[in-house]
Amino acid sequence: MAHHQGDVRDSSNALYGNNRFEGQVHFGGHIVNNNYHYPFTPGPSGLAFQQPLESNDDEGNSSSGDKLDFFSEFDRIYEQHPSAAQLLSLIGMFHPRSIPRSLLLDPTSSTSRVARQEVERKFERDSEVLLDCSVVRLDKDGSGLSMDGFAHHCVKEWLSEDQVRFFKLRSWSALASNIPDPNSGNLERFESLLPHIEIVAMEDPRSVDAQSAVVWTTILRRGAWYAHRTGRYPMAEQMSRKALGVSKGMFGMDHYKTIRFRSQLARAYARQMNYPAAEKIQSRVVQHQRKTYGAKDRRVLLDSSELATTLYHMNDPRAKAMYREILPGLEGILRDNNLSPTDTRNINAAISETLHGLQKWNKCETVDRQILARTLETLSRYDLTSLNAMDRLGLTLQRRNKHQEAETLFRASITGRTEKLGDCHIDTLNSMLHLADTLAAQHEFREAKVLYKEALDGFEEWVGSQHEIIRRCYKSFQDCSGMVQDDVERPRARSSSGESQESASSSDDGQYASSSDGDQAHKQGEQHIDRKRGVFKWFRRG
Repeated sequence: MAHHQGDVRDSSNALYGNNRFEGQVHFGGHIVNNNYHYPFTPGPSGLAFQQPLESNDDEGNSSSGDKLDFFSEFDRIYEQHPSAAQLLSLIGMFHPRSIPRSLLLDPTSSTSRVARQEVERKFERDSEVLLDCSVVRLDKDGSGLSMDGFAHHCVKEWLSEDQVRFFKLRSWSALASNIPDPNSGNLERFESLLPHIEIVAMEDPRSVDAQSAVVWTTILRRGAWYAHRTGRYPMAEQMSRKALGVSKGMFGMDHYKTIRFRSQLARAYARQMNYPAAEKIQSRVVQHQRKTYGAKDRRVLLDSSELATTLYHMNDPRAKAMYREILPGLEGILRDNNLSPTDTRNINAAISETLHGLQKWNKCETVDRQILARTLETLSRYDLTSLNAMDRLGLTLQRRNKHQEAETLFRASITGRTEKLGDCHIDTLNSMLHLADTLAAQHEFREAKVLYKEALDGFEEWVGSQHEIIRRCYKSFQDCSGMVQDDVERPRARSSSGESQESASSSDDGQYASSSDGDQAHKQGEQHIDRKRGVFKWFRRG
């Protein structure tokens, strides 16, 4: 294979604007970026390509000849329109479907209005070249470009290894600068960028060097946040795990970024009921944060709340002691008028978890109603955050024997979560379990039995057959089966009396585990993750 070297006389439009992470200067016709020179190659072969390999497109109809046809077309574009060839190379680093214009052109990076307009004109001319050559196509809404999957594959083979590395890093920088801040609430923007975030997440961590580590981990951190926010917990786990591995090697075990990735990974574990793995990470995070910031710091209190909740689900007696310790600090921070809306929401959620763990149901109901009301002021009732708040309030009302209102909330939560996440998602299954408990408390055993069976089958796909939640669902299912006789249910009892139900003493969010099964659950820890990945691809869109 021959790799040609040279330079581009007009390289100012190669990337359509600088990015916010690395600077770019021009020296002797070479693009100087990330401490190395990247020369482009004029000549009969254009941007040097490697020897073609056999490959198939999505339909399996491609051949070595098809690949050579693309290479010839790419060469022609380079010979006649070098700037368009550079745009083509950048497009080849993103996901081939729906590449937003902002990833290929960032006018805000140019300080001069005249310079921005010139960059935009060059981009339009180069886009027209690629469209006329049928190498790319315009999306239906006109907001971005797409590319055939096999042609997209050929672009990387057409480029040399150094060129792929260069354009890949530039695509990462463009993506990192375009991903919105998690606190902005711009979920639609996150969703449009998610396929491109996934492409970055597929990168082998061993290939991420010190020059690209900051950009790469930034993309994965925000991608993991969005994946968790939208219920894609396996995806959040994968991204957090990869980013954590790179962060430990590049920044150190106790760097704040490494600690942040540990916390993200632990949350993904906890939402998937892998409590032993979550507890191991959270304990280490809390220990480090206490030593660094002190026991009363907001970050320490929030991390301690997450650890206490995990211990609570494991029936660990340390949970209540930790809840009692952190509650005054959380309530004190909430009285601070300088808190951001995000901090206020997080503190309120931690207080709710703490009151729930301490079984202070009256006060917990007040807090949960406030959380739901404030959430609905800014978000739709069908947003996942709103549905989580409904489910949370329903649990508290269930503990207070307010079963009718709890039932209404659980049914709304199931409807919304099924629409957003699917009927086999772990959050939807939790809502089913909560509704089944509420119906059983009202002697609606027939419907409760059906829901217990659905939850039982669904949870087994996520956590395996030996998890405590499986035994709990099976026992409840058997109890309801025994109460259904001759197809006649017992009269429905809708009272707010203090009758105690076994289901009412269970922990919140449908996430149950017993300390007696701790060792066994720990052994399952990594196994059940691999098993569920076979059922739920971490690229699933919910």
